[in-house]
Amino acid sequence: MKSKSKKAAPARKGEITPPPPPAPKGLPELPGCEVELDWRDFKGLLEARLAAGPKSAPEPVPVPYVVGSVRGEGRVEREAARLTLTTSIEVLASGWVFVPLVEGELAISRADLDGHAATLTGRGNQLGILMEGPQRASLELEICVPLVVNAAQSGLAFGLPSAPALELDLLLPGEDELDLAIQPVVCQDVRREGKATRLTASIPAPARVEIRWTLTLPEEPSAEETVEPVLQAQVQTLAQVGDGTVRFQSLFEIDVLRAPVRTFTIDVPPGQVVTDVSAPGMVHQDSSDEGDCERLRVLLEQAVEGSVRIEVHSEAQLSEAGEATLRAPRLVGALRDQGHLALAPLTNVDVTTPVIEGARRVDPRELPPQLSRRASRAILHAFHYAGTEPRVELLVTKHPELPVLTTVVDRAAFLVLVTEDGQRYVQGRYTVRNAQQQFLRVELGPDEELLSALLEEEPVKPAQGGEHVVLIPLRRASSPSEAESPFTVELVTRTPLVALSERGALEIELPRVELPVAYLTCDLHLPRGYVYDDFEGSLREVDGFQNPLVTRADLMSRWVQEDPRPSIHPPARMAARSRQAAPSMEAMGVENIAQAMDFESEEMMSLEDNLGGGGRGASDPFGAPPSPPRLLAQEDDGGRLPIRIEIPKQGERFRFERLLCLGEELTLQTEYTRERR
Repeated sequence: MKSKSKKAAPARKGEITPPPPPAPKGLPELPGCEVELDWRDFKGLLEARLAAGPKSAPEPVPVPYVVGSVRGEGRVEREAARLTLTTSIEVLASGWVFVPLVEGELAISRADLDGHAATLTGRGNQLGILMEGPQRASLELEICVPLVVNAAQSGLAFGLPSAPALELDLLLPGEDELDLAIQPVVCQDVRREGKATRLTASIPAPARVEIRWTLTLPEEPSAEETVEPVLQAQVQTLAQVGDGTVRFQSLFEIDVLRAPVRTFTIDVPPGQVVTDVSAPGMVHQDSSDEGDCERLRVLLEQAVEGSVRIEVHSEAQLSEAGEATLRAPRLVGALRDQGHLALAPLTNVDVTTPVIEGARRVDPRELPPQLSRRASRAILHAFHYAGTEPRVELLVTKHPELPVLTTVVDRAAFLVLVTEDGQRYVQGRYTVRNAQQQFLRVELGPDEELLSALLEEEPVKPAQGGEHVVLIPLRRASSPSEAESPFTVELVTRTPLVALSERGALEIELPRVELPVAYLTCDLHLPRGYVYDDFEGSLREVDGFQNPLVTRADLMSRWVQEDPRPSIHPPARMAARSRQAAPSMEAMGVENIAQAMDFESEEMMSLEDNLGGGGRGASDPFGAPPSPPRLLAQEDDGGRLPIRIEIPKQGERFRFERLLCLGEELTLQTEYTRERR
């Protein structure tokens, strides 16, 4: 078989000849040469090529990195444990690899990789190091782990990388015998070394290590021995300063160790008088004088071991100069005694602490949540003590309180009907917000008589508060939020007038209240067939009522997103927002919210809607005043509740309004002339 190489065609004139392809590495270029190959040799080369097949890719590494066994050495200090961890890391994969090292609430003070400072990075709640592989290096970490301390037990916990094992060597200073527990652990050795305890342990494949220790308890006390219980107490005391007194609430959280206890003894500081004691399973409590203190004994149903909670309430009197001493009650015989003191005002007092002994001032935000929640007002001063007898001198300055408005009328709406035969009926509806006031004092005219009184659509019994003054009971708020919730008070009165003649004058006087009225409206209906002059008086005539009041609910409604569903008509959607944004309209009895929110309609703020009538009795003819209501108002009914009275709306309509009425007279005057036919 012959193989001939073709000669390259000569380049045409003006063309650039492309360079020849590069020759295979290791073989020279031999242009113009021919190779003659026997068929058997060519067949052998071809079969060898086919038998070799394609080149296979190298197998990937099974894991990107490997961490060797970890050795930790260190000691426990006052509030933390310092450990030095050494290990080896081998990166098997090519490129950059993140190797997690530690996790948890700890701090890294030093990190060395092969003797050089290493830079750590975080991923989630783990701290680790970025290494470029493949390589092998030695790592040394110095970490600081905070202690977890409570009344009965101390310990620490930290997370480590996935290593084959951890060899731990930890020194715990202290003269007490300790009962140590480690999770997880294969073997451990605890021995005393002078005034310290050394712990050595082998921990398998650690992911998270927890170490706890307490005082060592005797295993089997003999019958002749008397085992003394160990009491450890945390006391949370709240002192609330009022007018002339300081009220204390102290919560004891007691841990009983070694032996059960049935009787607990508490020393109450001098000057404090115990008012109440409570504890689960308490059957008896008494007190006796012990020096300057009052010693309180609490007896339970049975002896207990573990956790016990006792709550003590007491009071102390302020001196004439407003001075008092704040001390915390103490559990007698407690091995460990620590706690917090919190100081909060009950009234408008200024509290200073010129002298502080045996305690350190802390931020009120550091107090336990159960202590902060007990205060009715913000905590002014907070203190912490441990193993000492705290003493804080208080100086209380009482500031005179200024009178403030506790009841207000957001809106007063009147429907006034004057008949041709000389009768005037007034239906008034007040939207009230009340915190403390017991009655709404309404001053009527000289000849005006009360026919009906309603509170939130329910009849109530009014009382006589003086000449021409009636008292209508109000709903009193039990919380600040309830004081912001409005409710309605409605009354109906009748006044006899002189029958209308051919020509004359009308003077209409509305009932007055001794409270500020933010917005007042009057819907006046006069007999038809007369010409009325311009009105004078303390109200302004308008074509339609406005709504100038912007309540808190109105402001909140601006943040409410409208319902995007296309099935709801926009006016209906606006009405749904109005129902949430203006609860005062609901309290005033608006029956058609969609109509009330239509600001282009003249009937939007009409009095028949605001008064809650909505056509209730509007179709009934109105002639002479009905006799049953007159009898109800005139005869002695023996304290029965009144009935609801509806005022028909007929005749010529006039509208009046006023902003900010402060108890002045509310009058309207006009002159009239009968129309000639």
